[in-house]
Amino acid sequence: MTQNTVPPSPVDPSLALIDRIENLLVSGVRVPMTSKVMLNEEDLFDLLDQLRESLPQEFQQAQQVLSHQAEILQEARKSAEKILQATKEKAKTYLQESELLRQAQKAADETRRAVEDETKKQRFETDKYSEQVLADLEEKVNHALSLVQAGRQNLAQNIEETAQKMGV
Repeated sequence: MTQNTVPPSPVDPSLALIDRIENLLVSGVRVPMTSKVMLNEEDLFDLLDQLRESLPQEFQQAQQVLSHQAEILQEARKSAEKILQATKEKAKTYLQESELLRQAQKAADETRRAVEDETKKQRFETDKYSEQVLADLEEKVNHALSLVQAGRQNLAQNIEETAQKMGV
């Protein structure tokens, strides 16, 4: 082994070996105009052998994690059930609030329509009353106009009769 002679980390030897393989690749000589790297074959095989030796210990640790998997899954299921129940309760509350809001909106719409209908009815009644008052006023004005015209006619006749008597 000519380079990368750093011993693997005692905490996680597999990761340390993977880091050393990566360093070997990074420090390798690049073949121009390609994505290839030339490596020291002996160094690479040495690191791969060390990695193989460290793996069984990692596999044992993985087995321990897998044996605890059932417990972890059971805890996760319980937690998920609690979250699901809380979510259902919140959804039920939201639905109830939504229903109340929908009912309030419906009542507001009905009230608005009733007010609009009443306003239209009052406007119609007001217009009808106004038309009747104007018709009555027109009749009275026409009657007054007739009286004025008749008065003028009488006055004009009197003026003509008086003018004839006076010889004018």
